[in-house]
Amino acid sequence: HQGEVLQMGSPAEVCQQPNSWQVADFLQLGSWLPVILSTSASLLAQTLLGTLDRNAIVNNVSNKNSNPTIRYQLLVKPNDLEICQHQANNVVIEHIGVTEQGYHYLLSSIEKNTVLAFSQLSFYSQELFTLGGELAIKLKEEQFHLYPVDEIIEPHL
Repeated sequence: HQGEVLQMGSPAEVCQQPNSWQVADFLQLGSWLPVILSTSASLLAQTLLGTLDRNAIVNNVSNKNSNPTIRYQLLVKPNDLEICQHQANNVVIEHIGVTEQGYHYLLSSIEKNTVLAFSQLSFYSQELFTLGGELAIKLKEEQFHLYPVDEIIEPHL
């Protein structure tokens, strides 16, 4: 990144534990989901797809470092998402592709006028949905990587 090597290690190590958003973005490990960190006693990461607590974040940011002027992004892999029948729709299907894993969808948030809005969120399903249709998606109870970002991340297409 900008002429510097950011991380060295085995392919598995680098892919499973990227040390910066630049490494994760370069390797195209997932999509970027904006978050707002709470400054309460228990660190929470709020997204338009749900709220994560401290235990769900691998590279925890301490409450002391959760400066409200620093923007954060959550690295979300397609298998970190699931359809949730018990909540309101929160995404729109912007693109549909067919792969050996089933259907590949690029999703954007229904809510656009917020700092938590997103586009180009990658999701796979065996079920065929309609282009322009709306779905209710939530984050699975997984381990997520959270990164401070000092510039807008443009997704790779």
